[in-house]
Amino acid sequence: SNYGGNITIVAPGGDFDEPLLPLSQTQILSTHPLALPGTGPAAGYDYKVGTSMSAPHVTGAVALLTAAGARPSEIIGLLTASARSLPAPNKTDLFSNTTVTSAQAYGAGLLDVARALRPRLALLGGNQLGAAVNGSITSDRSTTYTRRPAFAIGLTGVGNVIREIGANPAETSLVLRIETATTPSTVVQTRTIAASELPAQGADESLFNTKSFPLPALDTDLAQGRYKATLSLTYRGDTSVQTQFFEVLDYSQPTGLTLFSVPFQPTTTGGVSPEQQILGLGTGFSVQRWNPLNPAGTGDSVYAQYVPGDTARDDAYARLANQFHVADPLHPERAPVPLSYAVGNPTVSTAPIGVGYWMNTTESRVLQTTGTPSTAPVAIPLFGVEDDSNNFRGIPGWNLIGAPFEFPVNWSSVSIRQNTPTGVRDFTLQEAIDAELINAQLVGWDVPSRSYNFNVFPGGQLLPFRAYWVRALRDCTIIVPPSRAGQVLTSRAVKSGVPLQDGWRVRIAASVAGDRDAQNYFGQTPGATDGEDR
Repeated sequence: SNYGGNITIVAPGGDFDEPLLPLSQTQILSTHPLALPGTGPAAGYDYKVGTSMSAPHVTGAVALLTAAGARPSEIIGLLTASARSLPAPNKTDLFSNTTVTSAQAYGAGLLDVARALRPRLALLGGNQLGAAVNGSITSDRSTTYTRRPAFAIGLTGVGNVIREIGANPAETSLVLRIETATTPSTVVQTRTIAASELPAQGADESLFNTKSFPLPALDTDLAQGRYKATLSLTYRGDTSVQTQFFEVLDYSQPTGLTLFSVPFQPTTTGGVSPEQQILGLGTGFSVQRWNPLNPAGTGDSVYAQYVPGDTARDDAYARLANQFHVADPLHPERAPVPLSYAVGNPTVSTAPIGVGYWMNTTESRVLQTTGTPSTAPVAIPLFGVEDDSNNFRGIPGWNLIGAPFEFPVNWSSVSIRQNTPTGVRDFTLQEAIDAELINAQLVGWDVPSRSYNFNVFPGGQLLPFRAYWVRALRDCTIIVPPSRAGQVLTSRAVKSGVPLQDGWRVRIAASVAGDRDAQNYFGQTPGATDGEDR
């Protein structure tokens, strides 16, 4: 019944501005004293307008949420997050003489009690395409190199979903379907998520609690191509749908010496080592792993080596299956530190995710990328020139880290965690650089020139299957979030159909909502002609 910049949410309150329409269409039917005349359809009822009509709608919604188990601290968020957006009113602000926007007029939007009571689903990791329609949202998560992509969701009301799936599975279910993004499509895998696969509901947790968590891993390898993932939440017969388009690409490991990483935990079978599983049994290769805790080593002595079939060069520290650093010579009383771990679970190693290696191959190979990627932020311990108590270690502080995700992550988005005498402290990368915990450089390796390249904060990206040198001045932990940077991955297997001539050209490839257009060129060549690209 009102609008303005201080409004949080709106509810039906009637409208005096429509005098020609019936009252039943423009005003709110409310109870009315029997002794007074009214315009309602029966004695004791009348049509009214005002916040005295809209406020009871919100009060009733609060009562229903409270009865359903929502806590007072959650109710405002539940109401505003579930409100229906409204078009901007055709009004002008009298003070600023500007057009009033929808948010200025109606805050979060129109109260929707049914939506507030229902669980809300979000399939994480994609860029939304357009607006939500009838509870359905479509997004594009771009490209991936992983044969079994991991999907994570955010679920508000996870306790209600667990309860209803267990009590009434016929009307409540959570289903993930993977199909080809073609016409007609082919369903590759359908997976119904059981209540036991959802995060456990704590005894003191609200039924409306919001949790983000990974879905169970796929059990089918996806070939190179375009796909559509559809996640359907049916709750008491009402269904909401989240759709993501994505493309699976092959990754070709170049010949020669590279700084290498694996952005997933490999799935191995038949006694095959992770290295042979990824690179292929017939591939000639060697792996070296830098030991940041070796203070006296020089040259090759600071590297652990693994060469298949060479027992003299088969150091467990260099293997992809290794999970922990060597014992800390400055603190022998401490347990070995994981090479990497998921934030919140520091005792369980996620290696080789987040671990960097030197890899030398005798031939280029398309990697077998079957494994389990991480959907949580990855923590990578770094050993500095000084330890966390400012004791001098006598080491250079260089650490070789691996890009932990199957997509690019901006160097500027990482954070730094340090154990201090007063507890754990988190820093942005800029704050950590200013506090002299870590250097600003991210040092990579350029394969064609066989030389280092240097990126300085805020520039630089952690690219999939690449490793990087970072220098820690004090012991700390680098935390890499699963935040996709604005760069599209490309497949080395895709080749241009345009013959190369004298001059130069740039090719632009785009993948949006399942469609890929990779034949777009601009440049300068003597033989260029106008017309459709080929």
